[in-house]
Amino acid sequence: ADLEISDTIVCPYETFSLTAHVDTIYTGYMWELGDGETISRNFPDSVINYSYSQSGVYQIKLIPDFNPPPFIPKCVDTAYGTVTVVDVVADFDIDSANAPNFCFNNTSTGASSYEWNVEDDPSNASYFEENICHNWDDRLGEWEVCLYATSAEGCIDTICKIIPNRFSKQIKVYNVFTPDVNDPLNKEFVIDADGLEYYNIKIFNRWGERVFESEDINISWNGTVNNEGVECPEGSYFYIINYRFKFGEDNEGLEPIEGLVDLIRN
Repeated sequence: ADLEISDTIVCPYETFSLTAHVDTIYTGYMWELGDGETISRNFPDSVINYSYSQSGVYQIKLIPDFNPPPFIPKCVDTAYGTVTVVDVVADFDIDSANAPNFCFNNTSTGASSYEWNVEDDPSNASYFEENICHNWDDRLGEWEVCLYATSAEGCIDTICKIIPNRFSKQIKVYNVFTPDVNDPLNKEFVIDADGLEYYNIKIFNRWGERVFESEDINISWNGTVNNEGVECPEGSYFYIINYRFKFGEDNEGLEPIEGLVDLIRN
């Protein structure tokens, strides 16, 4: 007996065929497929189709059968073969630390080549590197990123994830604040800004003396000299704000923001 396997290296759920080549004395066959399954066929039905769901190496046994004449011993031949199931699993991690420039770390297993399809406007983008970054800039919304991972044997797995881009670029300056009033929303000279990669504010009194400077957008002027407790008198103060946005073309020809803010006390 002998058996023929159409493909000895397959992907999960990929169908292959098994063909029994046996002497005409045999009337039937039993296939032991190495995963606990058995299939029986009667002559001349010598071909079966099969697939495995899990990766691994499976030993296949062909056991033909016949009914011998009276007083003739039954000698059964057996044939063996092996099928290897290779698997590929696509996956990736998302790094949003520099959003809206998102980076994708490929964590796929069993793959030798990759294709990324990144949803964007006005058109999608394709990449073929193992790890990629993509910048949505100020195109807000939810965008789909799909990774197609292919093994050396041609097995393919796909995973898609939704990337929410909440990034925005803006800077808004108010003109009045009241540090002595019992209003927690207006006790500091707050600059509302999103999407900055650089920020610097300088504030001067009417004599040109600098009373405050910061490069941290989260540190606002509280109406004292350098925020250290010496109160500045009520009046108008001149500010200069230098800034740059992340990743955008809006920095071309960007000018400092200059203006006056009124400090009002009780």
